Amino acid sequence: RKSDTVYANFNSFKTKCLESAGDSAGSFARFASTPSELMTLGDFFEKTKETEHKANHCYEEVVKKEPDDCPGALIRQAKLILREAGSDKKRKAKPLLIRARTLIENKIGQLSICNDLVKKTLKTHEKSGSVMINENRFEEQTTNLISLLQVHLTAIDDILGRSVVGALAMHFPKEEEMQDILALITDELKHKGHCKPHRLSKSVSVRSIGVGKDMSDDHQTVLWMDYGTTSQQRRIHWPTELAQYERAVVQRIDERKDALRQSFTKCTLTDVVVTQNQVWEELVKEGYVVQEKIIDQDVIRWAQSQIEGDSAVKDFLERLPTELDCLKTVLVDWLKRHDEEPFDDAVIPLKLDNVTLKSLESFLKESQIVIHINHRQGVLSKQISFDPNRTSSPVVGLSKQLTKFDHLIAMWILQSSSEELGESAYKKVGETVSREELPCPKDSEEGAEKIWKYLLSEGIIKEPKVAFAPGLNANKEDIESRKKEITEVVESLAGVKEICWKHRTPPEPVTEHSIYYDVPSYLADSARNAVGNAFNYVNPFGGEKSDHASQAANVDEWLIEKQNKQHLEAYKRDVVSALFSSIGQLKTIPMVNTTLNPLSDYFVSDTSRTYPAEEMQSLAGKSFTGVIKLEAHKTWWDYWDRRAFCVAMAGVAQIALGVYLATMSGGLSAVVSKTLIFEGVSDIGYAIQAGLTGTFSWGGY
Repeated sequence: RKSDTVYANFNSFKTKCLESAGDSAGSFARFASTPSELMTLGDFFEKTKETEHKANHCYEEVVKKEPDDCPGALIRQAKLILREAGSDKKRKAKPLLIRARTLIENKIGQLSICNDLVKKTLKTHEKSGSVMINENRFEEQTTNLISLLQVHLTAIDDILGRSVVGALAMHFPKEEEMQDILALITDELKHKGHCKPHRLSKSVSVRSIGVGKDMSDDHQTVLWMDYGTTSQQRRIHWPTELAQYERAVVQRIDERKDALRQSFTKCTLTDVVVTQNQVWEELVKEGYVVQEKIIDQDVIRWAQSQIEGDSAVKDFLERLPTELDCLKTVLVDWLKRHDEEPFDDAVIPLKLDNVTLKSLESFLKESQIVIHINHRQGVLSKQISFDPNRTSSPVVGLSKQLTKFDHLIAMWILQSSSEELGESAYKKVGETVSREELPCPKDSEEGAEKIWKYLLSEGIIKEPKVAFAPGLNANKEDIESRKKEITEVVESLAGVKEICWKHRTPPEPVTEHSIYYDVPSYLADSARNAVGNAFNYVNPFGGEKSDHASQAANVDEWLIEKQNKQHLEAYKRDVVSALFSSIGQLKTIPMVNTTLNPLSDYFVSDTSRTYPAEEMQSLAGKSFTGVIKLEAHKTWWDYWDRRAFCVAMAGVAQIALGVYLATMSGGLSAVVSKTLIFEGVSDIGYAIQAGLTGTFSWGGY
């Protein structure tokens, strides 16, 4: 047949390709030169064990050609290493997976920024009255691509481990529930040494760089992230609103980096924060602000309430108290007309009685429309200006005492100036200024919170993670021991029960029970004399005893208690499982193997998500549609379980005894022998199943 000929010719072509491709990376140039071609060729070589080293050469070439966009090649390299891998191979693969994770996170971040920019642009066009398109295809594409990359990121996090916050969020999607569990267990885990606290990342270093036109006029210390390769090194660039803290935070980290790598708390940042009050008082003290006055009053802030649209306004008016019904037709217009005015002045034309006035004030305060402010204002007595060409301080006209706030004051000048950055910008004498205009937080806690969130988002501070001392060298005993320790911590916390009942509906109460199953279990569990209690419950020689109703109630109560206990135990197992997943499969599986699952499977199996065919095709062109998955590589010894073996031997003994009784009794003990043989077969079956899956327990038996 023609198909046979074509197939034979293709196999011949493959053989020649394999023979022609030497071991050196340069020899692949005749087949592939672009990263996508090299990935395809690597995938081809990977199919046979004899040519895996050639596949690795292809992936190395991709990493060299595109160091900032090669997560697929890095994952494939890790996959080749993690075949029947122990601790040594794990150490080689771990940096590759960490780098791949960083590249994927960066890509997701870039796509998210693009999405936000498109949304803002469309919203601006909409406000200006431009014609809007019904569907935004670019936004749909980026969203789909992010969801595909997120599948890869989740798979790598499963292998490397994730923070306690991330692990709990995976198992408990409700934010309130996750935060309740986190608040309960984190301190206890830290206290017992089972959890690493917030800490400075080992990838963070402090460097001194030149600044100025020729980069040698002055030097500045900055934070630097180093992931081990030149392409992955970068300076931490602070956002404009936090730039004034960079110097102090970098200095604090440089002074205490060894201690901060062990533990980094939010209070470490509190005293580096400059508040509005500090800058304002210094301006007054140095004579830059005169004629100061304090404004302490309630102000109407309708625009900030974000009550927009007919439905929102309707809902707002429906919440009016009965005594304010007379204001329904005029209230919204009055609020708009007197926006940003003092409430006491604006309310005078309404001529309300005291009861109605108090009710209106209370309602508007509850709705966050009337806000109490405590502002300080004054008049500027000295001119200050911004000069971007100055290297020492960008602000001209500051006293020596105020130079420590030069970046803050520069931002203050620029945000109130109509001039473009780089041109002349200033604050003139006689200008009215306010403390609340200053671009810094009202208190140190607010500022520390902003810095903290930024440092976390940049990876400078690492989230808490479950500690695991054996690391990549862990054996089965180490893993089971740590799991037991985590379980004991969760079991010891009384608050878990309260959280469980709060967030998970308990099972329906028992309405009936079985005499043949539930009652014997109840009798055994209550540690009473089984025979005596059985006679108290049911009279085998006739009618039921007089305490039947009370005894039945006891059984029902016991069943409800048993159900609730099982419900709570299942919840605790979920918490333990979440915490244990924080460690990562690379540490919790002694010997590993790897496979690649099709990326499409994660969407085909989930009917709630639309299959992103076009975006999937774009990743297929880069051979990035295989999701790495770690599996346990087991030898015959891994299946050995002493308890399962004992059960299997007991089963063999029961079968032998059953056969003996059937043979020697001449059929008189047929029922007993059949029962023994049946129980023996059942025991052997359970022992084999539990041994193969590693799930043996006496309770399950």
